[in-house]
Amino acid sequence: MGDFIERTKEKLLKKYFHVQGFVVNDGLLEKAVGVSGDVIIPANVIRIWSHAFEDNDTITSAIFPAGLKSIEDFAFSGCRALMRVFFPDGLQYIGFYAFSGCEAIEALTIPGTVEEISFGAFSGCVSLRKLVIADGVQSIECNAFHNCALLTSVEIPPSVTHIGGNAFENCASLEIATVPAAIVDQFRSATRGCTALKEIRTYEI
Repeated sequence: MGDFIERTKEKLLKKYFHVQGFVVNDGLLEKAVGVSGDVIIPANVIRIWSHAFEDNDTITSAIFPAGLKSIEDFAFSGCRALMRVFFPDGLQYIGFYAFSGCEAIEALTIPGTVEEISFGAFSGCVSLRKLVIADGVQSIECNAFHNCALLTSVEIPPSVTHIGGNAFENCASLEIATVPAAIVDQFRSATRGCTALKEIRTYEI
């Protein structure tokens, strides 16, 4: 019986461990085991499962494959040493609190293929200074960038039609924002606690 169990384990490991340190099953990265430093996600990964890297204090950057479509809820939440993430064009989904509490991230570019920046996706990224949201993004959900305390400016692209409540709440260094005129009231409602905000530039689409 013991030999049968061991053989079964070996078969499962061969099936699911495609790359050392990652449990990958049919394009889904289910879990990261013992990874640290600069992490290159395997090329065959299409989705990163919920909590896959959560609370990993040792990874410093994440480079995603060109075919990645989805980063699920809490996938990198609490990765406090994570400084750099490189999202591919073609990424479609960034889940609830996916990068919340990633205290070292300094810059982000959200590709236009991501239709929705989910609830709390980047909340508590307290070192975030530069944010680029590409045209194509349609919705910035509640608390998406809550408490990004060092963010000084933001430009909302014309594709955005919805900004959720408190999306930029307590971004205490935010001074200048550029926003489509049609959603400026939504933006104002989303910026409670932005005590440095002195100019909201609007434009017509």
